[in-house]
Amino acid sequence: MDTQSVSELSSRLKEEFTCLANSVSEDVWYIGSEASTHITGVREHFSSYQEEQMDFHITMGNRTKCTPVGRGTIAFQTEVGTIIRATNVLHVPGLGMNLNLVSQLQDKGYNVYFIGKKVYVKHRSWKKKRQIGT
Repeated sequence: MDTQSVSELSSRLKEEFTCLANSVSEDVWYIGSEASTHITGVREHFSSYQEEQMDFHITMGNRTKCTPVGRGTIAFQTEVGTIIRATNVLHVPGLGMNLNLVSQLQDKGYNVYFIGKKVYVKHRSWKKKRQIGT
């Protein structure tokens, strides 16, 4: 792929991502592998929370920089009611979407599966996979 094609694709993906980020519900969480940590802009998602002055910024896809103001734990519920806790989730007010990081789930012993349009997790202590998203 030549440089112009890569540039055009990158520009188109940024536009689509920006539109998506501006139109999602605060309750929707994206499962991804690109971020460096779990992150949300919604303070109410946290079950435990600590305000923190952080000396770093998060660079978003559109190259804007955001500063986290705290971190804490968020509990996710699978379709059958199983609770999954994500720790060290960063709070960035005004963030247009919520990101849950695959590698951090894997570090806690979960396997993550993308099957069709659904996202599943399975912990080694469970008999079956549990759906956590689409």
